[in-house]
Amino acid sequence: MTNRALNSHNVAAPLTPTDQEVSCYIDYHIQLTSHSTWRVELVNRKSADEQWMAVQSSVRLIHVDSGQSLKISGKQLPEWGFRHFEVTTNSEFIPETATWNVEEHRYTKVEDKNEREKDMNDAEMIPTTPYSMSFWQKFAELQTKMFMTRVDQPMEHMYSSEPLEWPLLDRTTAYWISNDSNAQIHLIGNFVVWYSGVAAIFIYCALLAFYLLRRKRQCYDIDEETWLKFRRIGEVLLSGYLVNYLVFFLTDATLFLYHYLPALVFKIMLLATVLEHVYLLLRTPTQQQRFKWLVMLWLGFILKTYMRYLPFCYGNKSFTTEEIKQLKLHETWDFIIY
Repeated sequence: MTNRALNSHNVAAPLTPTDQEVSCYIDYHIQLTSHSTWRVELVNRKSADEQWMAVQSSVRLIHVDSGQSLKISGKQLPEWGFRHFEVTTNSEFIPETATWNVEEHRYTKVEDKNEREKDMNDAEMIPTTPYSMSFWQKFAELQTKMFMTRVDQPMEHMYSSEPLEWPLLDRTTAYWISNDSNAQIHLIGNFVVWYSGVAAIFIYCALLAFYLLRRKRQCYDIDEETWLKFRRIGEVLLSGYLVNYLVFFLTDATLFLYHYLPALVFKIMLLATVLEHVYLLLRTPTQQQRFKWLVMLWLGFILKTYMRYLPFCYGNKSFTTEEIKQLKLHETWDFIIY
């Protein structure tokens, strides 16, 4: 607990100048006016007399002086902000970024400041010892939580992503970070394989269009058996990829990178079959031998990339800040830096 009042005033937020800054008010005997009064509004209230419940109630916090809603901008503060996500206020209420809930309530009627802080800190609302649950208790709790989740109101998440960001691995998903180092676990793919898969999709579509146009003119560049095999690749693998990928453009829910994994399986299989088909198109042994060497170099690059990002799969290495910055292929990769 910070024991500070949440304050906002008419100053631009550091990363989002169109929003209003939010900070904790500390009185160091400096003549600054406090603007720390907020109005709590229950978003999912079903009746006028419904109470504010921990975890279950969705609320929005309205800054009384400005009338703006407390929200998360989605931008990450630099080192001076401990890499936390920026919180601001804005006059426009967007449920995805301005709806909150609390995990616990702490109240006190003590008026003395020191006694009030002691009373709040000593409140035993958070378990002080680990709570042991059996497998079936955990299973039942997770099922209950899933049934209680409101799927009709998609919520923004700091690691959520859009389908257009998946094929080129523009976002990652963080799962764990060490308490005392920069060791962390992320859902992150081998970008060489992912990029090659995208190239394979375009190559297959280009070859398919080329073969269809040529066959319309009675020009047969490959034998019938090879053509039927090539066509089945599209019917199974390309169709499987598109079905498992395009459906998420119609999904009104919070999406993460792992939603792309079923489509990724089809993309990798399509990549392998495209490589085989290109090899069969090469006419001379010299061309085939050169192609084999190129594939070997490509596989070596895949292995090197795998070894480089392996610590993000198992969290078995403590990175320095510079090492993490060097490993960020995209600025949108949300590696955590302490």
